[in-house]
Amino acid sequence: IENLRAASRGHPEALTKAHAAGVACLEKSRKAVACVQLPTTFSAADPFCGMGGLMLGFKGKFRHLYASDSNQSRVHVCAALLGKAASVTQHRATVNEPTPEAWSNDQHLTVLATGPPCQPYSRRGKGLGSEDLRDGIPACLAAVRKKRPWVVMIEEVESFINHSLVISHLIEDLRAQGYSVRCYMSNSLHYGAPQHRSRVVFIASLLGVMSAPPFKLKKHVTLEKAFAGLDSFATSSHPELHYTKAQLDTVT
Repeated sequence: IENLRAASRGHPEALTKAHAAGVACLEKSRKAVACVQLPTTFSAADPFCGMGGLMLGFKGKFRHLYASDSNQSRVHVCAALLGKAASVTQHRATVNEPTPEAWSNDQHLTVLATGPPCQPYSRRGKGLGSEDLRDGIPACLAAVRKKRPWVVMIEEVESFINHSLVISHLIEDLRAQGYSVRCYMSNSLHYGAPQHRSRVVFIASLLGVMSAPPFKLKKHVTLEKAFAGLDSFATSSHPELHYTKAQLDTVT
């Protein structure tokens, strides 16, 4: 990172050093992976689960799912969404206690995927970043140190890119723990979701560099097409929600 910063200040030889350091890091990661026993069953966890959207993507594919959130209402929704496949716990993730005791049985997670609170970095917030008490990045890093997952995915709002010092610390911390780290700008629209949701995504792996999946959509999915199977756009659906003639006369 320091070599890249030097290169940006007009020292091109530093770029060569940065490339060499990256190659050495990748080779070290490959050798480390060759000496370890890969898991035979998969587990995934989210210490800031909200209503469980991230963990829902792992349901049916991973044997063990763990989720926690500080808000009881969100925990109830998440538990209902994931069903018996998950252990969902009310817990406030902190640096000292990044994961609940209920996760202690699974000492080596396959994947830790999470989206820490966005308020510290959102354009609609005060922009306090790491000075905001709600910042969940330190707790995420503590969870990684505690559980040592094979793969880490951290998602944040697009304006997170304005906090370069936080990003540098995040990458340096993960690399110091032995992870290969990549950062991507990702939009759910490009993967088939009927939603324009641009996010900064960090992928850290003990298995070497992991690339973001390619865009394969030839045409974006509209909300109408996504909901077509629910008959939500049929004129005959939900008659109780239709305007009465008196209401239509008032509107028009």
